[in-house]
Amino acid sequence: LADDSMMSAAVPLSANVSPWVPLATAAFGLLAGLGAAALTQWRADRREEVRWKREREDRQDQWRREDSLRWLQDRQQAYARLIAALHEWDAVLDSAITERKVDAQFGRRRELDATEWRRMLRVAHEILPLVQFMAPQTVRSRARSAVQDREAFWILYLAGNQSDSAAMDAGWKRVAKRTSLLHEAMRGDLKLEGGEVDVTEQLLTECQPQQDRRWWRPWRARRKRLRAPGANA
Repeated sequence: LADDSMMSAAVPLSANVSPWVPLATAAFGLLAGLGAAALTQWRADRREEVRWKREREDRQDQWRREDSLRWLQDRQQAYARLIAALHEWDAVLDSAITERKVDAQFGRRRELDATEWRRMLRVAHEILPLVQFMAPQTVRSRARSAVQDREAFWILYLAGNQSDSAAMDAGWKRVAKRTSLLHEAMRGDLKLEGGEVDVTEQLLTECQPQQDRRWWRPWRARRKRLRAPGANA
């Protein structure tokens, strides 16, 4: 009898439970599982995105380093070509200087063969534009001056009527000093040892005093004629 009463009490209780409760519980569990899966996938995607971004930045950094290295190597080659041409040109000029000093000893002034001088002038002018394109302003200006100085020296002291050996020696020293400034600028640009010192305008003034700045000016008027293939030295 007691069991019957308990069963009769339980029947109305279970009858009062809504059938949507288990459905809602199941739906909540499903949504929770889907949310957890979605969150896990988002985190995985996020990690993959971060990894991919890091790899892309690493590749870009590597490409920039390679481009910078190639650019540096190209500048090194351009600088080396110009310096080699200037050294070869200096050998031609040095030989002409020796001839002029011999002429001064014997009181004569022979006509110099300008074939090699014109060849080196052409070589220097072929290399110079590449240096002008790739180099910073300091190197560009000093490279241009190095070429112009040698043109001026030939015209004023070797091909012209200047017979003062002391003036010729002083002019040649000026060419050497300004070439040294070019070397320093190139070494500084390439970050080579010993090239970190910045060459100031004070050094430029020291190498080219105000009273000596007129030494190179007259050469411009005679430049085209003396560079012509059939011109006399």
